[in-house]
Amino acid sequence: MQVRFLAMAVVIWLAVFTQMTEAEVLKKDTTIGGIAFPKGTDVKFDPFDKTRSVALAKDQKIGDNTFLKDTIIVFSSGDKMEGIILVHDQEIQGIKFPRATAIEFDPADGKIKAAYLGRAKVIQGRQYNDGDVLIFNKKGMIIRKGEFFTF
Repeated sequence: MQVRFLAMAVVIWLAVFTQMTEAEVLKKDTTIGGIAFPKGTDVKFDPFDKTRSVALAKDQKIGDNTFLKDTIIVFSSGDKMEGIILVHDQEIQGIKFPRATAIEFDPADGKIKAAYLGRAKVIQGRQYNDGDVLIFNKKGMIIRKGEFFTF
């Protein structure tokens, strides 16, 4: 119950926050937070002109991961990649995630740190529900269900 309430609060906050953002389609290749994005990429800025999110214009490799077109890259206030939101079902670091899943990465090594499932899914042989928050260890194994999601 607590997780669902928090998830709903995050959705409402994002809905309000996205109304406060400005969008821009890149007119030329641009580097944001150390990541090169091609012309045509959709970028959203917060009210303080910090990059908040980027929707990939095409499949793109970032670090050791390749993300599919339309994947949303989420940045922290310090213009560092904080995580992603999947628009398509996708396998990342050997784990098959359903669309509408938010994934947080460890900034030190790029490994999956946590995931907020957007849909029910069997992962590593166990059934999880939409809204479940999964916490991963450095080897990519689920170590527990979490209570909240950080971005």
